[in-house]
Amino acid sequence: MTDKIERLKSFDSEKLIDIVKNYRQYGYDENLRNDTLEILKKRGIDKEQLILTGNYKNQNYDSAKDIYESFNRNSKKLVLQL
Repeated sequence: MTDKIERLKSFDSEKLIDIVKNYRQYGYDENLRNDTLEILKKRGIDKEQLILTGNYKNQNYDSAKDIYESFNRNSKKLVLQL
């Protein structure tokens, strides 16, 4: 884990913000996101700033994922009705 944290520290703040916002798309877990948030906090960028600038969550990804999951649920119901 220390190697991952050291690697994260080597990234610039813009890349770290991108990781926080898109961690699921990159296949990262919540722990890595939290580690990234801690590094950003030490650099003077806190969670509240990320939320206010729209860089804490990827709303487009969340919306697309919700639509996809809804489609899957509804399509199974349709197949069962046939």
